[in-house]
Amino acid sequence: MVNVKHIDFIYTLTIFVKSGDGGNGCVHFRHEKFIPKGGPDGGDGGNGGSIIFKCESGLSTLYHLKRNRHYVANNGGEGRECNRHGADAEDIIIPVPVGTIIRNKDTHELLGEVNSNKETLLLLRGGKGGRGNAYFKTSTNRTPRYAQNGEKGQELTLELEQTLLADVGLIGYPNAGKSTFLTTVSASKAKVGEYAFTTLHPQLGVVTWKDNTFTIADLPGIIDGAAKGKGLGLVFLKHMRHVKILAFVIDANDNDCCRKYEKLKSEIEMYDSTLLQRRHVIIISKVDLIDKHKEEDIYNAFITKYNLSPMFISSFTHKGIKETIEFLSSIINV
Repeated sequence: MVNVKHIDFIYTLTIFVKSGDGGNGCVHFRHEKFIPKGGPDGGDGGNGGSIIFKCESGLSTLYHLKRNRHYVANNGGEGRECNRHGADAEDIIIPVPVGTIIRNKDTHELLGEVNSNKETLLLLRGGKGGRGNAYFKTSTNRTPRYAQNGEKGQELTLELEQTLLADVGLIGYPNAGKSTFLTTVSASKAKVGEYAFTTLHPQLGVVTWKDNTFTIADLPGIIDGAAKGKGLGLVFLKHMRHVKILAFVIDANDNDCCRKYEKLKSEIEMYDSTLLQRRHVIIISKVDLIDKHKEEDIYNAFITKYNLSPMFISSFTHKGIKETIEFLSSIINV
């Protein structure tokens, strides 16, 4: 049985982070009965909270960070009398999906990445607490009247990018049937309509087939000239970098399905020819609207020209849906 849940698809995000300041050390001297000139007993300040990223395999996108993009750790506690140290502030741990890259938004410097479950990255360390005056007591200076201030925390504006969002990316012209296919095999609420650019943002589904789980992304539709920035072209092509397998979805009603395939490949090649080195499959959609003879002609054309065996589906009658999902599941890790 196919089980797919819809996930909002966000692969880049800008957030602000700040580690906490260290607490100031304390200047204090013992004042007890019968001890009028007690020694220094000012405690150290506590450390500020750090900013830590933690990789969580259960996350599929950066969407969970969309609402809160401001992360400020607390400051360390102030040192106190009687050699009492200030409390260390708690660290802020930001969960991110596997394959997240973290860059300085302003300089574009790569600061780190997390690629395996539970892996952590200490990005900004909290400021160290300042020493209290008790620390500075020496044999020649028995009454130090000074203490250290805590170190200041650090702040950065970050750009997070997830380098791999989906196992399969659905590629095709507007109205090729990509959104309908994803909706058919899932609970996805991908918008479907008979007009261009129905899908303005990628839609992501997590598919469970037998013992295998994988993700399918419905990418924005491409048009001629996409590699030159027409329509949503550059947006579409950028998304395509984040999938393992390219699934070309072509409308069976097209006069020349092979020609459409060639034009799609051409746009991809103009943008980044290395993308075509990835494994790709052909899905012919809306086959309920053509007769058996045209289906055979399309099949024979792809076999003859490219030695590729296309899969035929109908999201209306569900023809070929399970077979297509089973095939995709079988090649994900090949």
